[in-house]
Amino acid sequence: LFRPKPSPELVQELQMLDEGNVAAFEGRDIATFDLAIMRTLPRLKGISANLRKQLINSNDEQTIESMARYMPDNEILELTDQQLGYQPVVLGLLDREPLSVEIMTRMSRLPDGVGPLNLALRENLPLDIVMTLAKRDWDMIIQELYKDAWLLPESIIDGYIRSDDSSIRQVGAGGQLTYNQAMQLANDSSNNVVTSLAFKLAEMKHHGQLLRMTPQESDKVAAYLYQKFENDDDLIRVLFLALPDNLQFNFVKRMEKKSPAYFCCRDMQVIHSDAALQRLLTRFNDPEGWSNLAKNQYLSTSMKQKIWQRALSHRKNNPKADSAAYETSADMILSELISHGEVDDQMLLNATALIRLEDWDFLESALVSWDNLPAVVLKELQQNTPRNDIWAKFFLRQENSSRAQVDEALRVYYALDPDALAQLDVLAKQPDRIWWSTLAKSNLTFFKFGALNNRHTPPAVLAAEIDPEWWIVAMNNPRFPVDVLKARLKRDPLLALELVNPELDLVRQLALNGKTRAIREQAMRKLDELY
Repeated sequence: LFRPKPSPELVQELQMLDEGNVAAFEGRDIATFDLAIMRTLPRLKGISANLRKQLINSNDEQTIESMARYMPDNEILELTDQQLGYQPVVLGLLDREPLSVEIMTRMSRLPDGVGPLNLALRENLPLDIVMTLAKRDWDMIIQELYKDAWLLPESIIDGYIRSDDSSIRQVGAGGQLTYNQAMQLANDSSNNVVTSLAFKLAEMKHHGQLLRMTPQESDKVAAYLYQKFENDDDLIRVLFLALPDNLQFNFVKRMEKKSPAYFCCRDMQVIHSDAALQRLLTRFNDPEGWSNLAKNQYLSTSMKQKIWQRALSHRKNNPKADSAAYETSADMILSELISHGEVDDQMLLNATALIRLEDWDFLESALVSWDNLPAVVLKELQQNTPRNDIWAKFFLRQENSSRAQVDEALRVYYALDPDALAQLDVLAKQPDRIWWSTLAKSNLTFFKFGALNNRHTPPAVLAAEIDPEWWIVAMNNPRFPVDVLKARLKRDPLLALELVNPELDLVRQLALNGKTRAIREQAMRKLDELY
């Protein structure tokens, strides 16, 4: 359109396209079309298959790319390998969302490298496509699979780490490694390969995602790398989270002398060496230090108690500063302490006492987010607390709530439902077994919810629950029969991903051998969550 004198026909034809009138362009030779027309047509609905075929075979790369983006899947699959591998077609296809598996499969097998190489750049490739590309004898394609290396089988990783090309060995270092493979890479001549190995070891250990070696084997590899590259601070920094506790402590002490603030702030949240954490608490003994340490899931209960008392003392002695703080306030610090790692009953009881006072909103939120608070804590929370729907639902989802607590919670929740209250009155005379069993079989949502979540419900009743909406709730009950659970998991291993505390080995197998990328990714997230 940016022309000194656009022809009257062009203006008229563009007006027709703007109005969606594509019929006027059917049956014509596209060689007579102006570029503006030709580049606009692929985006319009209603053009015929014949016109689409002409456009994708035109001499204009922009038109071809655009047509490849919008052409129906079945017509794309009719293209020859030569057409499908033509760069404008490839670029257009990669802009499609979603890109069908059938098209990706064709692209991954093209003899020319343009299609497979560009496909390898794509995020979240299906598992079968990754496997096909990984077997291509084309270094540039393999290099782009670094992000997908964790999906690859041991045999393919083996081939990569034996490559003469360090960039291919580096891809191998990003995979799920066996102990022998990791040790082979630890002796690699390329610093980039060793650094990639260090990063992968740290990532796998920190997220609990070691699939082909044990934590002990991972520690041995990390210790070997530490000994070999002890003076390379940059490499050890990458390796840090994979190090055994004693070597983490050594590195913290060493860096303390070189750079006093080296392990401040976020790093304190992920260290797992108890000795190192104790040392950092001494060095960073202030609200900011306590705040960072409180987020660490590896903190011992004794360390948590120290931080708890120091944060309380600081709030008492510096009320204005604490009130003005957010991340470093005692309220936030204590809430973090009961949200991560080990928490004992006394700490929860202390939290229960504090939230009865003013200005402990974060702590209260953290406490009521628990689903398995001890009975002694629930007894305290039951006292002097306003009764409402929120209070009722809280006690109904607790696995340790007593019969009396569940009964009161149901009466509060169904206060305006005379039929529900009448059912509870009738049940009041029944023994515990019948009381819990009747709730579990009820059609009333929160009757059922309160029973299936509770450890007092008989195991046989939990096992009898087959409603798809409820059976995962029942299976997550700590009293669900172990033999029934094992039988169900044997029939359908994917159920493990919906359980709160599944067997780790079962989840690892899904992460390693799941049939789809989505299953493997979900299993990896579950391992991280459990760890």
